[in-house]
Amino acid sequence: MYLTNNTKASCASKCLAVVAVAASLMGGYDLARAAGAPSTEAVIQQQVKVSGSVVDVQGQPVPGASVIQKGSTTNGTITGAMGEFSITVPAGSTLVVSCIGFAETEVAAAAQVNIVLKEDNEFLSEAVVTALGITRERKSLGYALEEVKAEELMKNKTANPINSLSGKIAGVNVTQSSDAAGSGAQIILRGR
Repeated sequence: MYLTNNTKASCASKCLAVVAVAASLMGGYDLARAAGAPSTEAVIQQQVKVSGSVVDVQGQPVPGASVIQKGSTTNGTITGAMGEFSITVPAGSTLVVSCIGFAETEVAAAAQVNIVLKEDNEFLSEAVVTALGITRERKSLGYALEEVKAEELMKNKTANPINSLSGKIAGVNVTQSSDAAGSGAQIILRGR
C-alpha cells in the first residue's frame, strides 16, 4: 500500500480498512480477540431459561415460594398454584428458593430444575402490631388483647370474610356498605 502526503489519522483509518477487508477474506478473523480483548461471547453473557417446580418433602406443590437469582435484587419470580416457575438468568447462576415455613435452598441454574423444600422448625415469636404500626411482644403489653382464630371466622359463611369480624371483638364495629356480593365493608375501632 502506497501512501503520500496523508496525516497519521488518515493513514490509520486506511490501514484499518485494509485489515477489515483482509479479515473478511480470511473467514471472519476476530481482530479484537487477536489484540487480547475479551470475545463478544464473554462480554454478553449467555442467558438460560430455567423452568421447574417447587415441592415439599411429601411431594406437594409449594405455591408462592420465591425463586431469585443469587446476588440480584431485581431478577426473581414466584411459584404458581402448582409450584411451577420459569425464570431467565445468566448461565452459571445460582437460584435461591425460599418460602415461609421452609428452609432456604440454593440450586444451580439448569434448563429443568425440580426443587424439594424442607420444613423449617424454627418458629416465629409471637408479635402484636398495635396502633400506628408499632410491633411489640405479646407479653410486654400492659392492656388486654383479643384474638380471633380462623375457625371462628369460618363459622359465618359470608361472601366477605371481613364481615365475619362483626361481634367477635369488643370495640370493633363492622358495617357492610350494601348487601351485594363483594361489596366493601367499613371497620371502626373504638370510636368514629
